[in-house]
Amino acid sequence: MLNFIKPSPSQKLAVAVWLPCLLAGLTLAAAASARQAAALEQGADSAHAALQRTTYRIINLANGDYIAPALINASGQVAFSLANGRDGPLRSFFYDGKTVQDISTLGADFARVTGLNDHGHVTGVSQTKAGIVRSFVWSKRRGMIDLGALPGAVSTWEPAINNRDEITGESNGDPLPYPRAFRWTLSSGMEDLGGLASGADTIAYGRAINDNGLIAGNSLTPAYDYHAFAWERATGIVDIDTLGNRYSDAVGVDANGQIGGNFFVDNGNTHAFIWTRGGGMRDIGTAGGEGNWIVGMTASGRMTGVITSTNVAQRAMTWTRATGIVMLGTFGGATSFAIGANNKGQVVGGAATVDDDWRAFVWTAKEGLVDLNTRLRHAPAGLTLHSAQAVSDKGAILAISNAGLVLLVPERVCGCRHAVGPIAAAELVKVGTPLDVSVSFAGEDRAARHNVIWSWGDGSGDSAGNTMARNGSGSATGSHTFGSPGMYTVSARVADLAGNSAAVSRKIIVYDQSRGFAGGAGSFTSPHVPNKKAPFQAGLATFSFIAPAVTRGEKVLVAGQLDFQVGGLNFRSKELRPTGMQGVFAGNGTINGAGNYQFSMGAKAGNGKGDGAGNFSLKIWRVDPMSGAEMVAYDNQGQGNKAAERKVIKGVIAVQ
Repeated sequence: MLNFIKPSPSQKLAVAVWLPCLLAGLTLAAAASARQAAALEQGADSAHAALQRTTYRIINLANGDYIAPALINASGQVAFSLANGRDGPLRSFFYDGKTVQDISTLGADFARVTGLNDHGHVTGVSQTKAGIVRSFVWSKRRGMIDLGALPGAVSTWEPAINNRDEITGESNGDPLPYPRAFRWTLSSGMEDLGGLASGADTIAYGRAINDNGLIAGNSLTPAYDYHAFAWERATGIVDIDTLGNRYSDAVGVDANGQIGGNFFVDNGNTHAFIWTRGGGMRDIGTAGGEGNWIVGMTASGRMTGVITSTNVAQRAMTWTRATGIVMLGTFGGATSFAIGANNKGQVVGGAATVDDDWRAFVWTAKEGLVDLNTRLRHAPAGLTLHSAQAVSDKGAILAISNAGLVLLVPERVCGCRHAVGPIAAAELVKVGTPLDVSVSFAGEDRAARHNVIWSWGDGSGDSAGNTMARNGSGSATGSHTFGSPGMYTVSARVADLAGNSAAVSRKIIVYDQSRGFAGGAGSFTSPHVPNKKAPFQAGLATFSFIAPAVTRGEKVLVAGQLDFQVGGLNFRSKELRPTGMQGVFAGNGTINGAGNYQFSMGAKAGNGKGDGAGNFSLKIWRVDPMSGAEMVAYDNQGQGNKAAERKVIKGVIAVQ
């Protein structure tokens, strides 16, 4: 028999996570001097006062699996990446304040954004028809432009852009196997920045660029360390690691030329640094923790990230030259993280509650931590904001919710239509048994009428929902019977008579009880990574999987699949197979649409005697082709992560 157990709100599951270098894309231009920072944040007090009065309207942006980063510029334009459906491609999108458009690719079905400037120009990486990864810059006027590659290289990666359309990143590929930092402009093309070591050992990565053309990154030194660097036309590449670290890397560079980043200390922890021309590199301290990690800087000099400790969950922090490190707290839980900030003193991220639910926050020095869920106006029923990703200088906030990626617009400037909440449905349903679904919507137009169209993801076609509405808000229901087991993406598109529409989706596991199978969908809290040599990210982790629990001969009775998301990591596999051990599975997959990773997954159904919805464990790794070493990308089975802490908070796991 299958075991379906409803979870208890007190159940907890703690997992460690590695956040890929994609977070470099969250860093627009970075920090400033104390004087310049004060000038840029001089409107902060009025912003704080406005925040106390501000409520937010909701705009649904993404219908699918969101891939970090999500970026917002000064005028509220947005760039983000999205994977749709089981076999859906990874594509990138631009929101101009009115509509969302696909910005296309360089030939293949892969495009991921990494940067956005105030002119609405987007950078990212895409694949050509030949399968080569190249960097691009996109604008509405010119479309997508391939940046090319350095002489002797093939690929380009992780471009960052300033407001003068100057771009930096890295380029490599046979016969130039090692990455080299580049500078690119439309008029001059691609330029090699060199490195701190010369000849065959030249390795360098461009990470950030400010509006004066100062580039920050890191490079291999003659002593075979990696040091943060600064590059300008007048000086060329300069080693800025005056602390003598074995490894340091820049995250951002500000309007005044100060550089912030991270470095490893002797005990294996990471510390954040600030560099100035006059003072060199300085450790910003840890505020009582063992380490910290910054993920972003603003043009006003504000850095955001986390404080880390071995035995204490990580906590969100922000830093300015005037205040030093400020701990932001939580909503009663153990963990929080700060991802983004603006030049008005607002910081955004996510924080845990006492029950390990996750809530998106906005923080100011005057008001402290504010749960954004308490500031929503005309929110559809069931909508929950789990974390905030970015905030514009005008106060618009990008957030991840249980209805996908949403934009929160201050009420006074919105002019929004209707918002759509999450799809309510069972996580698992038996083949041949009707799946009942519902979705809610809400808006200000009391006279608006809405139509809802359901798509079931199994090729059966669309169907209209039964809609009930009053005063512009309401809900719709639908029902569908699946004929085959598998993982399906069910979506609902809600449209008004004026043609305004928004869509949401969720995954459903369909099983055949007569066949051996394992399946599940749910969420758990993921704290910091035990591996101190990786960026740290915590938050709500979600998963959906279906796999054959047994095989009969060589015939697989259920096609395996795993979708897993946490922070900036989106892991997908179309190969999930049993290992022979009860409840243990293995396979291969990709992170954020790229790479060749192996994984091992464990799933145990709850027994109704305290285990609730069951346990979920996952380890993801790749083998380094040069050294043969195992490079762990995610592991919730490692040191400091007890099995009792890996219980699913919400969802169900069933194993036959």
